[in-house]
Amino acid sequence: VGLLTALVFLFSVLHAQDYKVSLIPDSLLTDANAVLRVDETHIVIKSIDRAVITHKQVYTILNEAGDHFAEYANYYDKFHSLSDISGRMFDKDGKLLKSIKKKDIADVSESDAETLVTDGRSKHFAFYNKVYPYTVEFEDEMEWQGIFQLPRWMPVVHQKLSVQKSSFLVETPVDYQLRYKQFNYVSKPVIENKNKSISYRWELTNQPAWLYEVDQPPIHEITPAV
Repeated sequence: VGLLTALVFLFSVLHAQDYKVSLIPDSLLTDANAVLRVDETHIVIKSIDRAVITHKQVYTILNEAGDHFAEYANYYDKFHSLSDISGRMFDKDGKLLKSIKKKDIADVSESDAETLVTDGRSKHFAFYNKVYPYTVEFEDEMEWQGIFQLPRWMPVVHQKLSVQKSSFLVETPVDYQLRYKQFNYVSKPVIENKNKSISYRWELTNQPAWLYEVDQPPIHEITPAV
């Protein structure tokens, strides 16, 4: 029992260190409703028509205007399976407040009045907390059957959202040619050639909150993307 108690305490301490709001640089709090603390997308291309995608996002919600970042939603269908969904909420000191249970996840059809037949569905849930700041963590895994187009990386998706760290990692077989295009990203990806695979990595860190200005170009034309 003593060992179990110690392990639980260690787990809590590690998360407290990870998600303490005090660890966010002051520059990322300015003009921000939320901070994207962690954004990790890892794509493993298994073959010419199959890929496994794991995704993790951690948001710190600073005020009521940032509450929509505490909502999770993802689409799936017969070509895109969705599994291993998890969600957790922490207080300002990184203490775990709540974990999402399977019964909390809604599973709804994506059919609408204009679509006669579709097998598309989505899973979603939301955390509710009015004590600010607080932090939410989402994780999931998808398997794609057919990869004509891979997911895009666009870490800055909203105004008044700062980004502490976002990474995009694609692993391919050694004989697979990855075609990609960068936007507003001055560096080349970090490429690592392993024995049986090649990895491509893009990263953005400590990006202050972006504010909309009248008549400026769309956000995807002025922020980093791949």
